[in-house]
Amino acid sequence: MWRKTAVLIVALAAAAAGYEKPDLEKADIDPEDLARFKEAYTFYLDGVGFEKDASWVSASQAYRKAVEIYHNYPDALYGLGRMALRLGRLDEAEDVLREALTLKPELHRAHTELGSVHYRRGDYNKAALEYKDALKHDADDAVARYNLGNAYRNLDKPKDAVKEYEKVLALDPDYVDCYYNMALAYEDMGKVEEAVTAYDTFIEAAADDPNQLEWVNRAKEYRKILREGKKDE
Repeated sequence: MWRKTAVLIVALAAAAAGYEKPDLEKADIDPEDLARFKEAYTFYLDGVGFEKDASWVSASQAYRKAVEIYHNYPDALYGLGRMALRLGRLDEAEDVLREALTLKPELHRAHTELGSVHYRRGDYNKAALEYKDALKHDADDAVARYNLGNAYRNLDKPKDAVKEYEKVLALDPDYVDCYYNMALAYEDMGKVEEAVTAYDTFIEAAADDPNQLEWVNRAKEYRKILREGKKDE
């Protein structure tokens, strides 16, 4: 079976993932730094708002300002790293995300974003390791698990990819991208019937989503080729 490289883009963690309002009374902040932290926090909130609106540049500027005011602010560093990744600044994203993890190791979604940095570079082994690190902290992280499936497929491990997509769908049945990539993985395995079924499911689930139009059309094309090939057997 021919190999298609048109896998849906690696999913990124949701905007402001893991955001929690800090408890200033319990925060481990030197009282002398509290005023600076509060000022940085206002810019952090601005970044969260911009990020929710998909205004990556504005969000990046707000997170950067928060870090400039109070550098030891892991959540702001994490936000800055997320935005650097979305803006294609991979080296900056890696540096900032690693710094956020140094300050706050439990910020496990930073591993997901680091995995996506490596994925964008085509280093799927390193990407898979970061996604696995994220899943060690939260086995129900659907984004990390979906991305791990994509990394496995690019590592010529389609069977492992399918297992991850199935786990994602068990966590979130509406994660329809899984069906498309699952179909590709089944093709890699030479499982035509399973691939056609996965394409069918994806087409039905994504048919009314204008953002999925390109992928629905591709799925229809690939499904047609599979069906015609089956008739010729």
